[in-house]
Amino acid sequence: MGGCGSGAIDRPLKNTTIYAVSKIWSDQPGYKNFWIGFNDLSRSYASDSPHLGTWDNRMSKLWVNGSEVLPSHWQHAGQKGDLEIPLFDEGYSYRIPSQVKLRQGWNTIVVKLPVGELKGTDWQNPLKWMFTCLPIDNER
Repeated sequence: MGGCGSGAIDRPLKNTTIYAVSKIWSDQPGYKNFWIGFNDLSRSYASDSPHLGTWDNRMSKLWVNGSEVLPSHWQHAGQKGDLEIPLFDEGYSYRIPSQVKLRQGWNTIVVKLPVGELKGTDWQNPLKWMFTCLPIDNER
């Protein structure tokens, strides 16, 4: 792929599923806020919103200690993008963080990232094969 530089995958192939695995330590059990996202929508083009019950339209998923972390209940799920419609809760950086249950000690995070074609559905919906799973400090 040309254009935007390289990423974590040197030679991405269509019809591929990548898994990312990480561990996070928790001093105590309980819920922690996370920023979780599988797309970076913007209205510089008319990007579509994810369908209800999905993180993105590629069926990406995330598990913590074997339990699936479900996506938000999108307020504009499946909405066709339009330059005149503002984003509301589609991006992790401007919605309420996801609550993730952690156990005391090490916790395993598994992210599933499938992709079909390595191009978007049209010029207004480019492929953004990416994810964010970032704990937020609850103490601040």
